[in-house]
Amino acid sequence: MARIAKGTAALLLTSLVVVAPSTATAKDTNQVGGAAVISGWNEIAQKTFLADTDKAVPEDFLYMGLVQAAVYNAVVGIEGRYQPYRFSSKAPQGASSQAAAVAAAHKVLLEYSPDAQHADLDTAYAASLAKIPDGDAETHGVAFGSLRPTP
Repeated sequence: MARIAKGTAALLLTSLVVVAPSTATAKDTNQVGGAAVISGWNEIAQKTFLADTDKAVPEDFLYMGLVQAAVYNAVVGIEGRYQPYRFSSKAPQGASSQAAAVAAAHKVLLEYSPDAQHADLDTAYAASLAKIPDGDAETHGVAFGSLRPTP
C-alpha cells in the first residue's frame, strides 16, 4: 500500500474536523464557548499528531479518533442527552463540560505524543483552563475529563 504524505494527511484530518456537521448549541454546553474549546483542542490534536513524523499516517487518524472519543465521553458524561462510548461514569452535578473536554483531550494527547511536545500541550492546557472560572465546576470537570473509560 502506498504511503500517504503528511501534507495529504493534514488535508484529510482538516476535512474530517471541519466538514463534520456541528450540532452544538448553547444548550449543548454548560459553559459559554464550549464548542470553541472543542474546536480549539481538535486543532491542537491535529497539529500535535501531524508534527510527529515518526508515526505513520494511519496512526494520526487512530489517535485523533481517541481524542474525539475521550472528549465526547467527557461532555456526554456531564450533559447527558446521548449514549457514551464504552464509558459508564457520570460526573458530579454542576461539573464544567468545558473543563472536562480540555482535560480529556490533554490526557490522550500526552499519552500518544512524543515527550518533546508535552510542554506545548501543558501550556495549551493551562491557557484553556484559565478561560474557565475557577471553582468546583472546573475542578470536578477536570477530574471527570481525566477518567479512563472502563470497557
